[in-house]
Amino acid sequence: MKSLKGIVCALLSISMLAGCSDAVGMGENARSPVNVKEQSMEISYSWWGNDNRHEYTNAAVDIFEQQNPDITVKTRYGVWQGYDKRNQVWMQSRTESDVMQINYPWISRFSVNGEGYYDLNELKEYIDLSGFTEEELRFSTVNKKLNALPLAFNTPEFYYVKETWDKYGLDTPKTWDDFYKAAEVMRDDGVYPLGMVKKMVFTMLLARHEQSTGKSSFAPNGNLLLSVQDLSDMIEMYWDMVDKKVLVPPDELDRDLFAEGKIGCIVSWASDAGNYCNAVEKKGNTPIIGGQLVPEDAKLYGWYIKPATLIAISKYTAHPQASARLVDFLINSPEMARLQGSEKGIPVNRNTLNEIKDIPGVIDEYDRMANDYMRENMDKMAVIKPAMESDDVVSAFKSYCDDYRYEASTLQNCAANLRNDIVAAVDDSRL
Repeated sequence: MKSLKGIVCALLSISMLAGCSDAVGMGENARSPVNVKEQSMEISYSWWGNDNRHEYTNAAVDIFEQQNPDITVKTRYGVWQGYDKRNQVWMQSRTESDVMQINYPWISRFSVNGEGYYDLNELKEYIDLSGFTEEELRFSTVNKKLNALPLAFNTPEFYYVKETWDKYGLDTPKTWDDFYKAAEVMRDDGVYPLGMVKKMVFTMLLARHEQSTGKSSFAPNGNLLLSVQDLSDMIEMYWDMVDKKVLVPPDELDRDLFAEGKIGCIVSWASDAGNYCNAVEKKGNTPIIGGQLVPEDAKLYGWYIKPATLIAISKYTAHPQASARLVDFLINSPEMARLQGSEKGIPVNRNTLNEIKDIPGVIDEYDRMANDYMRENMDKMAVIKPAMESDDVVSAFKSYCDDYRYEASTLQNCAANLRNDIVAAVDDSRL
């Protein structure tokens, strides 16, 4: 496989640009583009991620500056931990970057009326939006103002180890009761039918609640619709699944156990399909992508979808046109498409997807299969609300479950406190 530096050099050659710079250091920095004009505009771009994302994004910015010598890009980036709080400071102090990678919940937090970010509809002369459908752009449109562009979508999906289900003569589950029936024959061997991290446990319980009751958990505006009784039922349901060995306690979840077939099914993001399924293959087992569990008698679909990450422009930018040119490069250029591949998920934008879809090894086949399922069922899913993904809410849910189990508090009090915490998270998402 070519090194990233080699790929960058090749892309620069394709663009008839000279040279290939040395590796870019990590952190906040400003570049000096080749042949920059004396009166060049400086704009800033911020994102979060791991070292690989930092490396290829910095490389892409180098190419952009080569192609746009009148623009200098100052980059600001880091890991996810702590990034949300730093972004709140930037947004509240109006020191955010001109161009930003943003998290989906930030739209409802900073742009309740649609005016928190620059309306990209006003920059169509500079940003080619032909690769998106109106349906895809509705997620980030508020009061007819296009706040951001989605890079990829994500939703929970179910991944199975075929050999585990075959060993016990079972088909992969079609109902929640099927998982309980599987536990009856698997648990004596220390095998669990189902496993997931605590955030997915909370999401799964919301889906079960909606499917069985026909009642949505959240209103379209994000307000909580769950009663104290609803949350009491969810807490009891959680412990019922754990006690009957249907669900691995989240604190004991081990990915290797799934790959080895000691856990029959994992629920995780569609973007994680390759990570889980390839690990199963390496252990000599056969992964199955099962999509989402929706029993035939379900009263609601129950599952949610969200844009994984988005690109936005600050409403306070002094250079909207230059910022728009960078956004267009980030979402439409073949150079960025090849460098980024499917690292942020399979691209929504068809212009980008067409650039990479036939390049061997760029898109993992399992990721492609999971993405296809998600796209086929996209219209059935509700949009994930910020409180559903709040670390504070998910941690509170697990904490109140434990308080109830170990008799630190009554079920009623735990459910009432959890409801208060979710309501507070909803309010916080709008600050």
